[in-house]
Amino acid sequence: MKKIVLCLVIILVFYMNNFSQDKEGQSTIVLNPNEIRKLLPPTTVEGSSENAEETIKLYILKIMESQNPSEQSSIVQDLYGECLKRGINPSPDIAELFLTMAIQAKDKNDMEGFQRYLNYGLTFDQKNPAIQQALATVSLENKGVFSPEYFFQSFAGWLYSFTNYETRYVAIANLALWFRTFGYLLVGILSIILFIRYNSLLRHDVEENLQVEDDKIKKVAGWAFLFLPSIILLSGFWWCVFWCALFMVYSRVAEKVMITISLAILVISGVVSVSMQHELFLAFYPPHYSNVRCYSNRIDIGPDMILANHLDPSDPLSDTYTFVLANRYLLYGGYVKAENLYKSILERNSNDPYVLNNLGCLYYYENRVAEAIAEWSKAIEIKPNMAVAYLNRSLGKNQQFDFDGAKEDQEKSRSLDPALYQKFSESLSGENIPIPYYPSLETTRNVAYEQFTHFNKSLQGPLKPTKSKTGAFFRPAFTIGTIVLFLISLFIVITRKREKFARVCLKCGRPFCNQCKTSLEFESFCGQCVHLYIKQDGVSPQARMQKNYEVESYFKRGKIIRAVLSILAPGSGHIWEGHFTTGFIVLILWCGFLSGFISRSYEYPMPFNLAGGTPQSAYNLIAGIFIVVLWFLFGLTKALSRQPANLLAYRR
Repeated sequence: MKKIVLCLVIILVFYMNNFSQDKEGQSTIVLNPNEIRKLLPPTTVEGSSENAEETIKLYILKIMESQNPSEQSSIVQDLYGECLKRGINPSPDIAELFLTMAIQAKDKNDMEGFQRYLNYGLTFDQKNPAIQQALATVSLENKGVFSPEYFFQSFAGWLYSFTNYETRYVAIANLALWFRTFGYLLVGILSIILFIRYNSLLRHDVEENLQVEDDKIKKVAGWAFLFLPSIILLSGFWWCVFWCALFMVYSRVAEKVMITISLAILVISGVVSVSMQHELFLAFYPPHYSNVRCYSNRIDIGPDMILANHLDPSDPLSDTYTFVLANRYLLYGGYVKAENLYKSILERNSNDPYVLNNLGCLYYYENRVAEAIAEWSKAIEIKPNMAVAYLNRSLGKNQQFDFDGAKEDQEKSRSLDPALYQKFSESLSGENIPIPYYPSLETTRNVAYEQFTHFNKSLQGPLKPTKSKTGAFFRPAFTIGTIVLFLISLFIVITRKREKFARVCLKCGRPFCNQCKTSLEFESFCGQCVHLYIKQDGVSPQARMQKNYEVESYFKRGKIIRAVLSILAPGSGHIWEGHFTTGFIVLILWCGFLSGFISRSYEYPMPFNLAGGTPQSAYNLIAGIFIVVLWFLFGLTKALSRQPANLLAYRR
């Protein structure tokens, strides 16, 4: 059991200390065991042997001493029955003990023992993500990366990481980081496409509207307008945000839609990512951390002894911390300590139905059935609609052969909370076990937030938790600037006529505006191309030759840009060519799969994933196949295409 305690201590210290730094600046995690020992109070050592941990230890020792798989299986079933009797099911602590034993067997090249111990672990916690992913490594080694079993176990481990109380926000935060990376990639690639196509138009407008006669100053001013805002803000990515908003003025309707969607993804992903990281920090902060562990049926008490720092009656949070700690002892099997803590709360508040309910559960576990019924009856008198107390009292009445009274209490419980009764009846498995009450996760989360903001001053900036939805919305990087620039650009698009801005000639690619061309009869072509190719009114052979060379260079340059874009990011070549719908869909898929690889370096470590089994190989295979297929079908083929770009798609 020491291994579990040490593992939990390491994870707690990691989240409480290392997460207070900026995540993106971390590449490795260094933990000093001596520093960890200093953080633990001396009260973590338990003196009582009458607890679940000692009982489990005896069973585990018997399993380790036995070399007979059949005998081990029998002991495992006895241990499982003991857990049911104590009301701890699932039992993630025991499951991870077997996970540790499985790792030891694997180190000895005992793959049969490795799989056997993992299956024992599933007996106690069927939805443990670490065990599911460890089983995926078994399928990977035995049946290969293409086996359905491997993909199933990998997907199960990944899916259960979202349902597990202690890994939920780690998984969601990692998924949000992937979403944020996806937003960065999409906006970045799209902004580069827009920059290549429209930077000449912007520079043309700056030069035409600048009241300076010196042409060199005009050219410098045009380039400075493109890059100066990002240089001032000291962030290269501001170029991407700035360009996306800026070139909306010149872009076509389909491009405006793509820009809007991409910027919306960037803003939303930032809000989701920061919010989930806030939740992750709070999930590992007391008393919420300990309360979550009650919900997940973790019985080891060591890392939770920080709760003892708030047991002083003068502490305003004394009742909350005392109640959570007593619940932890109740799971642990330290009934004497749990009873003393419950009674200390009742001395200050004798009308707390939740404490009375849990005290009744404790008495029931000690076979003090009459006292248990008395406590549940007191809870019902104080809170007549407390469904769990009726349900528990029915178990006590059954023990006293008061079957009519038990049935009446069960019906009352079902009428008050059908979901609780249904869950209880489905999980009995032949054992009648009363249900303790734990504070709601939202309640202890709010307490954790108040404590976090009061004690933890090291975490600043976007990752510092906040209850303000407005604060969570505006804290992510680029959010405020993105919204402001987008609204300004949208305002300009709506209020100013399109003719006020430069356009590009579809024939030669030269930018022009109303001042450059007097006739609007052929508004998609510059003045030279109108006279040379449409009116054909007396252009000199030298001018015609020079213009033909300019047109040929323009189309050749367009094909080269299309090829480079297609090779680097499939879909971007289609957007450059004018196939917006196909290109944008392909680009989204490409960025989505690619961001899964990039965001991996920023992921938070998954708690209790001791076996090294992860779904990364499955993702690498699936994402790799998709990336290769997208690159060959939409990247390489477009890059090698000899067809000219579809310029008609850019006609106004």
